[in-house]
Amino acid sequence: MKKFFASFLAMIFTVCGIHTVGRAAETGDCYVLMEAGTGEVIAEKNADSEQSVYGLTKLMSLLVIYDAIGEGTLKADMETAVSREAAKKTGVRAFLDSGAVYTVDELLLPAVMCGANDAVAALAETVSGSEEAFVDAMNEKADKIGISASFADCTGLSPENKATPRGLAQICAALSQYAGIFKLSSIGTETFVHKSGRETELANANRLIRESGYDGLMTSSNGTADYAVAATYKSGSARYICVVTGAANSASRFETARQLVGEADAMYSVKRIAKEGSLVKAIEAEDVSEGEIQIYAKDDLAVLYKKGEDIKKTIEIEEIVLPLSAGDKVGEISVEGKGSVDLIVKQDYEISTFMSAASKVIRDRLGLLSI
Repeated sequence: MKKFFASFLAMIFTVCGIHTVGRAAETGDCYVLMEAGTGEVIAEKNADSEQSVYGLTKLMSLLVIYDAIGEGTLKADMETAVSREAAKKTGVRAFLDSGAVYTVDELLLPAVMCGANDAVAALAETVSGSEEAFVDAMNEKADKIGISASFADCTGLSPENKATPRGLAQICAALSQYAGIFKLSSIGTETFVHKSGRETELANANRLIRESGYDGLMTSSNGTADYAVAATYKSGSARYICVVTGAANSASRFETARQLVGEADAMYSVKRIAKEGSLVKAIEAEDVSEGEIQIYAKDDLAVLYKKGEDIKKTIEIEEIVLPLSAGDKVGEISVEGKGSVDLIVKQDYEISTFMSAASKVIRDRLGLLSI
């Protein structure tokens, strides 16, 4: 066996301090403010209060739909006929004609932009065959991502759809991996042309999208009170998610979200430490035919940091034993108090046939990295 060893490097940078965002947002609302990429919660109030979530139910519906697209089981150009049951959905809707045939892409516009219940139901039936089977998939997804939630339909029309603000924020964070959703959720108004030539004017109820940086994601109310919003805001590498529920009126949900996001954006930023699949270091190694061992980040690593403070980043390459197989872990990158990702090789490495079989230790001192 051949062994290689590399020393570790400690580095100073910026880290989050104590969260102070949200102190001024002393309302009767429940809320949670999260950064999507890191999953870090910046501010919260009654974030684990389980409640009927009405229209915000469709966040989970959209996650199941977009996951199906991501997995390739649902394609943008796939055609689907709107069932009678989907066309009869009440509440917010695009007034789809029963039996009319649309592509998935065409239905996504009203489903995402204004949460049209008939479009969401038609997509749900396309994914799972029936709304009932789709609801099972919604609840399975909730279990998979580890949130406390229980769904009874795909539209939120039933008060039996239950979740917490924290769980809804986690759904939004999962949705944020699909950049295309924000192209639709940030549209203010749109004319939807039906197959018959009839037109329906669609309007986005999320007034925050009129402001710079806001690009989604869903609003809700139960018709008389309990106004809610799941707002998303992009600033540099950060994407802030603010879920507000239980607001007394429509305006207050937006004001609470605006205040929380504004404070966070002024106080914090996000730094991408490692990108999945990116080359971190190439260690010179004469004992392999390639002449070096290339080391990559297995996953993404990002940190939310409070502007002006320091953090400690460590890159550690372990003692490496040849041969290596693609995917083998050879070290890690970590940020103190913030997490770590493994460092791996992407290919097999064997001892060169012309080298001695005797063990030889080569040390590679990692130089200071610029980030």
